[in-house]
Amino acid sequence: MMNKKRIVLIIGLVIVLLAIFLFQESLINDFSLKSERIELSFDMNNEILPFILSEEQYIGERYKYALYIEQETVLNEQPLTVIGIDKNYCELEPIEFIYGENTFSNRNQIIISDRLAKKKYGAVNSVGENIEIEDKNYEIIGIYKTNESNMFVRNEKDIAYIDYEYAKNDLNNYISIISIQKPVDSKEEFFKEKFIDYLKFRIPELNEEMLNIMDYSDANRVLIEWHRGTKLFTASLLFILIAIIFLRKINTINKYVKKDLELYYPKEIICLRINEILEEAIKLLLLIFGAIFLLQWIIKFQFNIPGKYLPVSDIFDFEFYRMLNNSVKMNLSSYGYFYDITLYKVKLLTLGFFILGIITFLLIIRMINNRMSGVEDKYGRSSI
Repeated sequence: MMNKKRIVLIIGLVIVLLAIFLFQESLINDFSLKSERIELSFDMNNEILPFILSEEQYIGERYKYALYIEQETVLNEQPLTVIGIDKNYCELEPIEFIYGENTFSNRNQIIISDRLAKKKYGAVNSVGENIEIEDKNYEIIGIYKTNESNMFVRNEKDIAYIDYEYAKNDLNNYISIISIQKPVDSKEEFFKEKFIDYLKFRIPELNEEMLNIMDYSDANRVLIEWHRGTKLFTASLLFILIAIIFLRKINTINKYVKKDLELYYPKEIICLRINEILEEAIKLLLLIFGAIFLLQWIIKFQFNIPGKYLPVSDIFDFEFYRMLNNSVKMNLSSYGYFYDITLYKVKLLTLGFFILGIITFLLIIRMINNRMSGVEDKYGRSSI
């Protein structure tokens, strides 16, 4: 009875582990649909931004980019981010419109989410209604769909969009962001450095320390490495499990053979137990092939984390990792925000997978030990 309960528990844990593994993979795949990029952010009165914008033609010829500003505010005691977007914004951050349009014709027009529309008006289609934000009255011209299909990237804070040109004059205490997308066919490892070198060449007075620039050009690869780490952990546990089963079987067979040799000649043992010998030989061969396959994969496995995410000299330079984590941009609309919450969830899933994996591993080992002991007690009846 106890064994049956343990088997059910192990099966349940394996199902949970598989679900975590697939969720992690799905989360990374969803994020990978967003093209990698770098982001430059500036305070409202930053003096460098006009110089950067003077190179807009160069940026536009070589990269996809978007310029937008955002301001945090409150609507009906709920946090709201108002973003002024330019004509390129939807190319980098696709918005799925379900009602209305996305073309602004005056400063008093706004686009809101279906979630906000339902909260405020009780119906999703609220195009034509008015909404007041920070004592300014806006006409709703479009409704976009909130992406809640992925439980890991769901966020309760809403975003409303207005036109960039009007937003510069209407918003207060805002942050300007230039989001530059890495070319899809680019093989450059660190295109941020080349971009900065160009700006320094064109703008001699530019100091890199004056730029708040976030590099996410290898974000997808970092997330994938976490998932590959989960695969390595799984393969390692399976290899150890196979090795333990193999050694236990060899030890058990050795005991049986020694006892049989006290009563029979080797030829008699083979004749009496031919079926059992073949069965055990096949099991051992399968274990050996499985172990060889896993060991080959483990030996060939290599992490491929970009160098900028690792300390130059000391891999245990924890100050480096602390500074790296603190550099993640947390503006709701930024690519860095989505990367940060995705990485955080991937890490949590990995930790949960490791803990449950070890528990499952220990339960399986205990069950194998009990079964082997039971086989030894029944020696001579059915098996070598």
